Amino acid sequence: MNFFRLLKQAARLWFHKGAEQYAAALAYFTPFALAPLLLISITLVGVLIGRADVIALLLRWGEFIDPALPAFMTTSLANFEVLTTSYMLPVFALLFFSIMILFALNSLSGSLQKLWDVESFGLKNLFWRSGRAILFVLLFQVYLVVAIMSNNFFSTIHTATGSILFPILSQAVFFVATMLLVAIGYGLLPLSAPSFKARLYGAAVATTLFLFSRTLVSLHVVTSPSPDIYGAAGLVFVLLIWVYISACVLYFGASFAKVYELQSKQRLTK
Repeated sequence: MNFFRLLKQAARLWFHKGAEQYAAALAYFTPFALAPLLLISITLVGVLIGRADVIALLLRWGEFIDPALPAFMTTSLANFEVLTTSYMLPVFALLFFSIMILFALNSLSGSLQKLWDVESFGLKNLFWRSGRAILFVLLFQVYLVVAIMSNNFFSTIHTATGSILFPILSQAVFFVATMLLVAIGYGLLPLSAPSFKARLYGAAVATTLFLFSRTLVSLHVVTSPSPDIYGAAGLVFVLLIWVYISACVLYFGASFAKVYELQSKQRLTK
């Protein structure tokens, strides 16, 4: 019952702080940052594992949301690579899109600080958050390496043995890796955060809701005529929905971490 009470308190905090508006702001910046972030991931992780494995994983994630989304992602990456290899465009293109990645992550970190009542103003704090955003991008590369290596490992064993246990183990590793990414991200991006235990519980809630919401978005795509009506613009519409819902879920997990931290402090004072 205590868990459900925490969920209720987290929902109340989420609504009170206007987290849906923070999610909308993050959904605005993310499409601009997505292509360069994917290209950076393909380049960095591709050196360690191989571009083909990285691209295959990213396209598989996109296909789970919308079967047409991988083609859209591939076209976006190809266009971005053309831009960054044209005369005089590399500097401007890389600078612009790198700034968009920082804007997106700064929007996320700033919203987390508002949810957690962390005061931060001025350029100095903005620079500190930007530095933390760069560290989070590097952390995301580690996450991709773990996801790809575990997926390849369990896929190889599953092919050799035919046991259904290994796909389940692969999903379990993916869940734990995602949960740790979110928990560390909660602590890394903002200038101040709840304890790691509180963030871990919040990340567990966020990851569970994230996987569930991903299924709901896929169901919406199947039943909604938007992609068929608007064509490529419909894919952008689907992407915005997915990013917005994912952002709402991240902020709900952060709200859960906040109320859990408050409850833990109240227990210590009794």
